[in-house]
Amino acid sequence: MLFYSKSDFNEHSPRYGEPSDQVRLQGEPKLVAKLKAALEKIATDLQDRVILAVEIPLAQHRVIIGRGGQNLKDLEHKFKVEIQFPGSRSYDQVGDAVNLAELSDADPATIIKVSGSPVACEKAIAQLKVCSLSIMPYNSTDQFNRTFLILFLMLSKLLQCR
Repeated sequence: MLFYSKSDFNEHSPRYGEPSDQVRLQGEPKLVAKLKAALEKIATDLQDRVILAVEIPLAQHRVIIGRGGQNLKDLEHKFKVEIQFPGSRSYDQVGDAVNLAELSDADPATIIKVSGSPVACEKAIAQLKVCSLSIMPYNSTDQFNRTFLILFLMLSKLLQCR
């Protein structure tokens, strides 16, 4: 992150309600170039941002969130995403997920929204699925399927990291 005093440069950005989306920077050319590059990266990141949804059983939400939200904060920090659970204040303000049609049969209370870059969202969703599987109640008749699914998700996660 860049920190400079206001005396090093001048900046003019549009006020709320102005039709322009241009930001004007004035100052030392090297400093202006760094600031411009940083602002362009932020703008690109925001333009590439997506919202994806994943269905996670309601019984696992509390454990995934963790005490004081610590597990959730760790996931968000690790993958550089924002994760919204149904019932949170900002859940409806985030917007609709691009893959919501795929989850049309799901109970709305089980749909978690993940926002960020497409790659980061996919990785976070894979981690959420692994987390939810690891805390599922034990069922001996489904143990093979559960083990296979965990191995599959872990393998896909490893392949995505490369």
